[in-house]
Amino acid sequence: MFLQVGVLAFAVVVTYVLQWEKDGQQPEPYACPLTIIGTVFVCGGIYLCAFIIGQSTKEHVFARTKLAEQKDRSIIYWVQPGPQILGDQTFDSFCYSDGKKALQQYTTSWKRSKKSEFAVWVAVGVTVSGFVLQFVGLRGIHSSISVAQLGATLLMSAARAALRMKRLDSDDNLFADCQDQIVGHELDWLAIHLGHNNNNNNNNNNNNNTKPGPGPPGSKPKVKTGCLWRFSGAVFGHPNNPQQMIGHGPLPGHNGSNLAGRILAYRSRLAELTESPANNENSADLARNFKIKMVEIRSAAGRLTVAIEKTFNMIFANALRDKEGWKDVESAFLRLICSVSTAPERPAGFEDVLVGRQDMHDVYVELCRQSTDPKDAGSMWKLKKGCELEAILGLWVWSMKSDLVLTGTLDLENHSILGTRRIASWGEHPDRTGLMVWLPSKIPCLDNEVELKDNDIGDSNILWKKKKTDAHVLTNEPPGRWVLRESITKKSLEGSSPSQDTYRLFGWHVRERVTPAHPDTEAVPIWSTPTTSTLSSLCAQEIFAASVKSMLSVVNNIGDIEIVEEHQEFVLSNRLVSGIADEFAAAGLGSKDEGFLCILPPLVWREFREGRTPLPYAAKLGHAPMVERLLEKGNFEPSLPDREGRTALWWAAKNGHEAVVQQLLDDYSTDPNVGDIAERTPLLLKVKLAYNNNSNFFKDFK
Repeated sequence: MFLQVGVLAFAVVVTYVLQWEKDGQQPEPYACPLTIIGTVFVCGGIYLCAFIIGQSTKEHVFARTKLAEQKDRSIIYWVQPGPQILGDQTFDSFCYSDGKKALQQYTTSWKRSKKSEFAVWVAVGVTVSGFVLQFVGLRGIHSSISVAQLGATLLMSAARAALRMKRLDSDDNLFADCQDQIVGHELDWLAIHLGHNNNNNNNNNNNNNTKPGPGPPGSKPKVKTGCLWRFSGAVFGHPNNPQQMIGHGPLPGHNGSNLAGRILAYRSRLAELTESPANNENSADLARNFKIKMVEIRSAAGRLTVAIEKTFNMIFANALRDKEGWKDVESAFLRLICSVSTAPERPAGFEDVLVGRQDMHDVYVELCRQSTDPKDAGSMWKLKKGCELEAILGLWVWSMKSDLVLTGTLDLENHSILGTRRIASWGEHPDRTGLMVWLPSKIPCLDNEVELKDNDIGDSNILWKKKKTDAHVLTNEPPGRWVLRESITKKSLEGSSPSQDTYRLFGWHVRERVTPAHPDTEAVPIWSTPTTSTLSSLCAQEIFAASVKSMLSVVNNIGDIEIVEEHQEFVLSNRLVSGIADEFAAAGLGSKDEGFLCILPPLVWREFREGRTPLPYAAKLGHAPMVERLLEKGNFEPSLPDREGRTALWWAAKNGHEAVVQQLLDDYSTDPNVGDIAERTPLLLKVKLAYNNNSNFFKDFK
């Protein structure tokens, strides 16, 4: 203010006292008055704008009432998503806390609901008018006045910049070491940071002989430590008692009782705080600045939520509504199996792999019944907290991206260059299990048999590398073995192309885990197909697939099986499975074919394990052309019984399909005397059927 008054006083002295000339003559008479009036208007308009802003906001001052012990005091975190572009400025991701030095007072500004449109227009009008008058006056006045005004403006700008300049060291930003990688995952990093540090502090408190941890929550650890969240599958109900997860309230020891639960609780709460007010009435208005695109997996999590809700409503309406124990159920729980592993940073070559501690934990996602009216079948069940799925998905994706095994070995700024494959089957060829007969579209580029040389399988976080061995070169055997990426030294990877020989494998939920009897000498065959989906989409698909598998595990009968012709091939079809695939595609998780590849492999494996291959289904329906085609391929044994002892011939005889019976007897010499567990043979069924129909059906049956 004093500087601007000095400039105006200088203008009066130059014009009226010293009477300096401009271009050999006195300045225009209007020049000095307009300069003074314009400057006053500009200053007054700016002051009025500041006054309006001050009146439209209200400051809230929070003071720390009591500074307790450092380990017990509360910590404040400031999180800024990035990058944000405002005008010509770019603001990167930022996170700061008062963990090192407790903040005694914190001031925030909250916007008032009332707005004065008239006052805003007056302030804008006065300011713009002042700029015009000042500009006209400075053009007519002596040039020294313009130079003085410019100098005053530069000095005021420098003072303003000095007051607003960075007052924190670069090390105070908790994102300083990973600003490029953290974009879109600020909330995931913070949740893991809080859970990991608090867990270390709790362990230290329980063991007085333990060395101090990385410091109080909020402090930046001096040693870079990895803490990874891993998703391993889902269970709908206890394996020995599916009804255990069905009840009228939360389970004992619900989320928060273990490390994974605490991290999930932190991340879920962060999701609630940053959710758009349109979706969350309890969120603060400031969360409007946390746009959906600023959280990388928020859109995918929303699609995943819709898909899981629609799928469970469909399963409930078709298979569970009338099942015993489900009539009056108000809540159902998905038990998600997760693990949290911690390990120090690996050495540069990591030849001596130091595997950190990995703890398996259960977390629960609750589905609540909204209505008991059968007319509301499509929206009868809703997730109680959709933000929990966002938390699970975000934590998992971030852990994959920040895994020290990957980031410490290959400088991969974009994880999309890694190859990804989805498992169709492992342990048994998909032709033998019948998967290829169920898929409407044939899987492109289905790999030949590949072997895994490690017994710790089932984790999509692990990277696998395909290598050719001497045996492969000499004997021309199928494509090389897959070996654990961690077992290879950094030196051996130099010059390799990750897109060609390094992969992530998704789809381990296809079947239960199998551990080779001799891990050093045995291997597990696996068949997979390439996928081009993004990492976020693949993780969302994996959670969906594991959830659907667990939901279907409590369904005894998925409904009628039909035979349709697709691309000149006979394919098995089921209305419930097709409906789930439709919901998968409608939610935007992927194509319908990708949906089938997520749903069918575990379902077909269950059918295969029970002895229900496509051949008995074709015989049961009396579809002679399909029976013939299946038998010609030689993938299915016609005399193979299911767990009830029923063979393809048994089903054909029971349902009176003469052509199929004759086909099985004449062409494949199927034994008609093999009975089920009730000792009912196809021959006995033939006699009973012929007697009931009073016909000569199966007169040549021997």
